[in-house]
Amino acid sequence: MKRLVGLILVLVCYAAWRFLASGGALVVATDAPQPVTASLQSIVPGREVVIRAESRDGEHRLTVISLPREVAAKLGASAPAGFREEALPLTPEERRDSSVIADAATYDRETLRWAGERTLPPNAPQLIVIPASAAMAIEGVISLQYEAKRRLGGSISFGRVSLADTTTGRK
Repeated sequence: MKRLVGLILVLVCYAAWRFLASGGALVVATDAPQPVTASLQSIVPGREVVIRAESRDGEHRLTVISLPREVAAKLGASAPAGFREEALPLTPEERRDSSVIADAATYDRETLRWAGERTLPPNAPQLIVIPASAAMAIEGVISLQYEAKRRLGGSISFGRVSLADTTTGRK
């Protein structure tokens, strides 16, 4: 019986390894606390929006910052250091699906997406400065995407920061 269980375990591990090696991804949804927290640090009128981000669970990388184009225009926002404007990436398979292409085009038309990389060391708050020539407190949200690499995989998590709180600079 032990040999049978061992053989099954080996086969399952081999199948998982082949899946991951071919570019597959494992997605696990949990109710665990967010590994990265982000909040509005400050808005310097006419100059910049500052977001405070902190990794609580190992090192993470901030890889995408996005916000509605309407909000970006009102702020006069431009990409922070280390980031550049980039369209929503599509896989080769997605590029063959006209409905996916249409959805991506709508997203790109409505959302300003900056891709780049900023390391968030564990328990060391980092300030992300977004240049904004018309910065002010407005209704709007900035979305953040974080990634973490682990031995046999990794994780992607998301956060949102409200721009509306002018009393404390945090939401």
